[in-house]
Amino acid sequence: LNKNPIYLAIFLILISVSGTFYYLSSKELDSDNKLGYFYSFPAFLLLCLLTFYPIFSGFYLSFTDSTSSKLGDEEVVGIENYVEVFSEGSFLRVTLTTLLWTITNVSAHVVIGLSLALVLNGEIFGKKLYRTILLLPWAIPSFISVLVWRGMFQPSGFINQLLGIDSFDYFSLTSTALTMVIFVNIWLGFPFMMMVFSGALQTIPKDLYEAAEIDGISNFDQFRNITLPLLKPTLIPVSLLGFIW
Repeated sequence: LNKNPIYLAIFLILISVSGTFYYLSSKELDSDNKLGYFYSFPAFLLLCLLTFYPIFSGFYLSFTDSTSSKLGDEEVVGIENYVEVFSEGSFLRVTLTTLLWTITNVSAHVVIGLSLALVLNGEIFGKKLYRTILLLPWAIPSFISVLVWRGMFQPSGFINQLLGIDSFDYFSLTSTALTMVIFVNIWLGFPFMMMVFSGALQTIPKDLYEAAEIDGISNFDQFRNITLPLLKPTLIPVSLLGFIW
C-alpha cells in the first residue's frame, strides 16, 4: 500500500487546522479568547485526524471499487456499491434486525434502569448492597461476561441444567440466538442507566413529593407529573446515547 496519500492528507489537515485557528485567534482582541483557541486546538486537531478524516475517507471509498487487497489502487465506480447493497435480498432483513436490536435494547435499558433507580431511591434496607450487586454486570469487562454467558447457553451448559432441558442448542436458530444475545446485552447495559437515573432522581426536591402527598396525589400521578418531567433533561440525552452506542 502506497501510504504517501495518507501522509499528505494528514499533513494538509495539520496545516489547514493550524492556519484556521491562527487566523481566528488573530482576529480576537480579548486575550482570554485567544487562549481559548490555544487550549482547544489539540482536541480539535485530534478530532479531525481520528474522526473526521476516517469518515470522509470511508465515504469516498464507498464510491470506488476499493477492496482490502486493492487499497490505494481503486477506481471510482459511482453509486454502483450502493445499488448493489440496496438491491441485496438480505438488506431489508439485516436493517429490520438492527432496528429490532436497537429499539429493544435501549427500551429495556431505560425501563429497567429507571425502575431500579426508583426502587433504590426509596427507603429500603440494604440499599448500598443491592446497588453494588446490580452494578456487577457493568463492572465486569464485557468480553469476559460474554464468554461466561456463551458457556452457560451451550447445550450442556448451566441454563439447560437449570431448566432441566436436554442439550437444547440456543444458537442453532436465528430467533433463539437473537433473543439470547439481546438478553445478555440488556443484562450488560441496564446498570449504567440505573446509575444515571439514580443521580438524576437525587436532584429532585423532596418538597415536591411531600406537597403532592398532602394534596392526596397518587404515586402514579406523582411519577407522571413530577418525576418524568424533571427527568426529561437526563432521559432524552441518555436514550439518544444508547441509540448511538
